Amino acid sequence: HLKALADANINECEQLLSTSLYDLCHILDVSVAEACELVQVVSRDSCPLAKTVLQMKYDSSELGQARFLRTRIPALDAVLRGGLFCGSMCEVAGRAGAGKTQFCMSCCVEANVPREEGGLGGSVLFFDVERSFDAQRLLELARHRFPGVFRSDESLRELASSVHVVNVSAADELLEKLLQADDLIADRNVRLVIVDSMAALVRRD
Repeated sequence: HLKALADANINECEQLLSTSLYDLCHILDVSVAEACELVQVVSRDSCPLAKTVLQMKYDSSELGQARFLRTRIPALDAVLRGGLFCGSMCEVAGRAGAGKTQFCMSCCVEANVPREEGGLGGSVLFFDVERSFDAQRLLELARHRFPGVFRSDESLRELASSVHVVNVSAADELLEKLLQADDLIADRNVRLVIVDSMAALVRRD
């Protein structure tokens, strides 16, 4: 069956699972029952098993990974039970001038702070739609919030080199760059991805 699937340009589980039963029967020259059985086997073996929250907490602790990105806003961190949950998607909303971009830049700094200091110890991928990213402001925030961590010019240079800013102007361009970002995320130890902002993309489209 592998050769028949390869000849049909079906090389990944996702491709097989998105192929209709009729097409699978035709490609593999099998019955509907056999095609159904194949789909069930691939689904079972390729889909991750469900985990309880307790198991997720245990796995995270075992790997020594931070579970939250703290905002350093005490009331907000308290409501969020620690901060922004790692591995999740978060939307920050507010009126113009409310401080959304500054909040994002603060998170950039927090993500770069070493884990032993409560940060994530990684890099950031920042998609700047509004063209409002201010590198000087980022460094000022770092000095002000973490004077013990960013006390030297060298540490500030390391921070600046760990925030990768990508300018985008349309939704399809953002999607394309996101799909191409896997290597950068893996090679540069990216721990936070920011889009500032989705609303600007909607307005432009």
